[in-house]
Amino acid sequence: MRGEPGPVRIAGWRRWRRLTTSVAVIGVVLASGCTAAGSTAGGRIFEFNIYGNRGAERSVNVSMATELTQTLDARNPLPFAIALQEVCESLKDRILPDLTGRGYTVSWWMPVWVGTNPDGSNCGWYGNLIAVKAVAGDSVHRNYTNQIGEIRSYICLNAPDENIGQWVCSTHLRNGDVTTASSQLVEFMDDINQLDGVKSFGADLNLSTMPSSSEFAPGLAGQFCAGGYDEADSESCETLSQRPTLDSGRAKLDYVGLQKDRLQPLPPARISPSNNSDHHVYEGFAR
Repeated sequence: MRGEPGPVRIAGWRRWRRLTTSVAVIGVVLASGCTAAGSTAGGRIFEFNIYGNRGAERSVNVSMATELTQTLDARNPLPFAIALQEVCESLKDRILPDLTGRGYTVSWWMPVWVGTNPDGSNCGWYGNLIAVKAVAGDSVHRNYTNQIGEIRSYICLNAPDENIGQWVCSTHLRNGDVTTASSQLVEFMDDINQLDGVKSFGADLNLSTMPSSSEFAPGLAGQFCAGGYDEADSESCETLSQRPTLDSGRAKLDYVGLQKDRLQPLPPARISPSNNSDHHVYEGFAR
């Protein structure tokens, strides 16, 4: 299920080729990787909003780095793709060696550059991270056109694998504003659908399928279907799961999207609570 990468040009897009050095920063896109011995795991996406900012003190969530690696090490085989949100620069610096040391190629994008502070106090701004257990190619990122407050964006990494597809993406949409988040979701799907090859993504959409939640988006299933994506915890895009992904149980905000008719969901997804994030770990399976 692999497509061949070709030239893609979208207005506002920025594209980088992964460098062969262990860590490289161009602007605020980070791309790093190493060659993993043996075959990749494949067949699933590990989606997680890691809640990099712990309250008003704006200090980095140090315990999250430990929890992330422990959760990954409990998986056998390791997930093929990891999509993280709310990853500030200081937290990225902490988890990067853990991911590359486990054979992952990593790309990270934060729309606003705030530098690295030893105490982690720059964690008031977040980025998205995508990692694949493969030697990946190009990465692309883009900030959304419709913005209110914190700048939101997505990042995608070209990751050849027969089970999970050619491009894997991570995004985090506007919170507390269903209209803006829905607009950003349309923009996201329209953009990535111009990429050559099979697409999949892990995302905190800040849109819920649960009618009781303040983020309820009654048209969300229609957006998935119109965009051409099924969801890993559902049999089809027409009947999206309502299993909550927040520790309060009040909403489902996190999703794994799989290109319809190219990747087949294998529900149920594995959704498990976190000790250090207000979001659950969400692992979606596909074939």
